[in-house]
Amino acid sequence: MTKHIDNSNEIDRRDFLRTLGKTALAGSALSLFPEYAKAVDADHHAVDYTDHRFWRRIRSEFVLDRRKVYMNVGTTGSTPRKVLNSYRKNNHLVAKDPWDMGDQFGDWPYTTEMADAIAGQFGADAGEIVLSRNTTDGMCTILGGLNLQPGDEVLMTHHEHVAATSPLSILAERSGVIVRELEIPVFPVSEDDFVQVFADAVTANTRLIVFSHITY
Repeated sequence: MTKHIDNSNEIDRRDFLRTLGKTALAGSALSLFPEYAKAVDADHHAVDYTDHRFWRRIRSEFVLDRRKVYMNVGTTGSTPRKVLNSYRKNNHLVAKDPWDMGDQFGDWPYTTEMADAIAGQFGADAGEIVLSRNTTDGMCTILGGLNLQPGDEVLMTHHEHVAATSPLSILAERSGVIVRELEIPVFPVSEDDFVQVFADAVTANTRLIVFSHITY
């Protein structure tokens, strides 16, 4: 996750970080800006993230053995049933007709239609969704596309994936950006302990905070 900091805005950095940290640690950045569109599921029903029944339905979507806990979220893992079924269907289409894949996507480019279809599930408008080829590609595109200047500061943690550390190293080498690696607490800690690490590190030169909402 990346968060761009605009120090020209009159905002209390500590309050901002406290809110950002708590929502990120809770795994739902959607509640950060409640005025934005509420998230909806694939059937366009409003989602209540405090409803335990919602999470039971989410759990039932996975074929993962319930006796196991799979912690690798960086490469491959247990996939929801609907995704597995769609994956099988698409593999069959590609194998049968590699040229147009059964014309399932319509006219190129099809990414606009895909953004329209998934935006509501993220509580966003279609214009706020960017579909990249993968997470690493998306991270490199964002970090490489920001207009950061020499002396600008980026905060990151010592738990980041190479998809963040590598492009940040390039930024530091090419643009003179200062990348500061913060050591975050491990266990046992409270949400405020995480937030405090960033709150204490933010300076007038801080332009970007990069951290994983689930550590790699």
